[in-house]
Amino acid sequence: YFILMKGKSKAYILIIKPYVNKDRSLIKNSIEYIDAHYMEDFNIAYLAKLSNLSESHFRKTFKDLTSFFPAKYRNILRIEHAKELLNKTDMSILEIAEAVGINDQLYFSRLFKQFTGFSPQNSKTALYKKTAVPLKQTG
Repeated sequence: YFILMKGKSKAYILIIKPYVNKDRSLIKNSIEYIDAHYMEDFNIAYLAKLSNLSESHFRKTFKDLTSFFPAKYRNILRIEHAKELLNKTDMSILEIAEAVGINDQLYFSRLFKQFTGFSPQNSKTALYKKTAVPLKQTG
């Protein structure tokens, strides 16, 4: 599972490591939960309980196996889904933010830019310019 991310000065690829060992199966339920509920807030205690691990061992295992802490993993999912909504709907930036579980449009915009290198408004404008059909001039 690869995700192209754009930082302030460079693009980079984040890699979610494949299921490779028994520890990965320990956090499988938590990953599936986050995947299905990325638009909701969660607490580490609940995710650790799903994995039958202590909170500290869960955090370490999750980070070791996915390259991310759980909250960052959830935010990556949120931004990936937000990009899809920007590309496929005419929803406003606020509606998209709320649809992916972020109720603060300013925070959403900062997070989106952090992960993509662009503001959501600039992304939406760029998409519009790519898909807009110029009107024929008459006369």
